[in-house]
Amino acid sequence: MEFQENSKTTENIRESCKNIIKQYFDNEGYVRTNKIMSNSYCVTDSGSNVVKVFDKRYKCACHNLNCLVRWLLNDEVPTVAQIQEKKIRGKPYPARKLFDFFKLCPVTKGALAKIKKLTTYFKHSGLNSKLPFSLKQDVPTRWNSELIMMESYIKVASEVKKLLLDRNELDRISGINDSYVQEMINLLTPLKQCSEIMSSDKVPTVHLIAPWFHRIRDNFQIKENDNEEIKILKKHAKEELLKEYILIEDFQYMACILNPWYDKVCISTSYYITLLYYSYFYIFFAVPED
Repeated sequence: MEFQENSKTTENIRESCKNIIKQYFDNEGYVRTNKIMSNSYCVTDSGSNVVKVFDKRYKCACHNLNCLVRWLLNDEVPTVAQIQEKKIRGKPYPARKLFDFFKLCPVTKGALAKIKKLTTYFKHSGLNSKLPFSLKQDVPTRWNSELIMMESYIKVASEVKKLLLDRNELDRISGINDSYVQEMINLLTPLKQCSEIMSSDKVPTVHLIAPWFHRIRDNFQIKENDNEEIKILKKHAKEELLKEYILIEDFQYMACILNPWYDKVCISTSYYITLLYYSYFYIFFAVPED
């Protein structure tokens, strides 16, 4: 559907959907169309103009993953005055908006800021042409772009350092802790892999959500050898973000168990056992007899 920018209202989108459905039930008119609309589910992001198009809605898994990363690396913390004003009005900010990535994770945040400047410098100076793989810039409107930027740096870190050493410009990478960057890559990679798989427009992916979300939850378990800032990020994710953005619906467990290849989807024995338990439970106990 194509809309003019000022016409993408909830009502316009709903009417367009009705007109499309009506084409397949032409003889039954809007009575049948309205019934289909009221009994159907749609999958959308959280845009205010789409969440109420259908009466029933599921959140887009890819959009949830993007939101998880967005609030994990939050750098737009409200001011003290804004926080107080919200409290006075009885609508305090949710905890995810108060998490200060810059303040709590200065080494990681500093490394990201330096890499962003470095990629811009290499692009404008033409130094990218001297690397086996070019540095990728962070594009805020693109999913996973910060991860892609970090991966591109780590892949050619030794070559970057050699080039800068030859130009007496090593100060451009001062403050970049490679080990912290690599740990951030390890933390975010499953989110990128999941969003890429879920973005398929040729095959259904509903049966993959449960095993992938279990893998993501497991990846946010705090480990003894994690650096202190990764522990902070994982703790924040577990307490405030995973419960909102990495939710698994009953039907997603069922879709997994009903997929004939579901045993190959699971990554490890622990995921396999968990999925078996929940899937069989929901199929045999949660589905009404009628």
